[in-house]
Amino acid sequence: MDTTAHIIIAEDEPTIANKVKELITELGWNSDLVGNVPDLLEKLGNTKRPYDIVVLDRMMGGADSADYVANIRMQYPALRIFVLSAIDSSLEKAKLIDSGADEYLAKPFESTEFKARLKALIRRSSNSDAHLNYSVANLTLDLIHRTVAVNGEVLNLTAKEFLVLHALCSVIGKIYSKNQLIESIWGFSLENETNVVESTMNSLRRKLENAGSKVQIKNTRFVGYWVEV
Repeated sequence: MDTTAHIIIAEDEPTIANKVKELITELGWNSDLVGNVPDLLEKLGNTKRPYDIVVLDRMMGGADSADYVANIRMQYPALRIFVLSAIDSSLEKAKLIDSGADEYLAKPFESTEFKARLKALIRRSSNSDAHLNYSVANLTLDLIHRTVAVNGEVLNLTAKEFLVLHALCSVIGKIYSKNQLIESIWGFSLENETNVVESTMNSLRRKLENAGSKVQIKNTRFVGYWVEV
C-alpha cells in the first residue's frame, strides 16, 4: 500500500465530517468527503486510484449504512471499512464486524484514539495486501487492482464481470442464485425481470474461453451459477 493513504469519509454531520478530515490531514494523508451512501458508492466505483479506507457513518440521511457494509466488502475486498456510530454497544459492534467492517468506534470519540485506530488499520492493510491475490487453475485474481489474468495475460473485464468472477471463485462449486448475484453486485432485488446477469455471464464466459481459461462458469436454470475447474 502507498505510504500516503487514500481515504474517503462518508459522514452527513458537517461538524464530525470536518473533524475527521482534519485529523486525517494531521496524519499526512489525503481524504475525500461525501454525505450519503449513493455518493459514496459512485465515488468508490469511479475513482482512478482505489481508496485504502472508508470512514463510514453508521446512519446517514436516514439510511442505515450497515445495510451496505456486506456489499461494499464483496465489491471492494481491499478496502478497509472504519465505522463510526452513535450506538455504543458490544452487540452493535459485533453486528458491523460480522457484516464486514474492519474497525468500529463509538461517537463521540477522542481525537487521539481515532488517529491511533486509523494508523493501526493502515498497518493491518499493508500486512494483508499480499493475500489479496489468489489463483484458481491458470486464472489469477488481483483484488487490489481488480484485474484478472489467464496464463499471465490480463483480461479486459468490466467492473461487474470482475465482481461476478470474484464471487464465483471465492468458493469453488458454491452455487449463487440469480437473485443473490443481483442483490450483492448490482445492489437491487428482482422486483422486475432483468437479463443483466445472463448478459454479463455470456460476456464473461466468452472472454474466459477465448483466453484459454481452465475455469468454467456453469449454470442450471432456476438454480444458479458456479465455477468448475
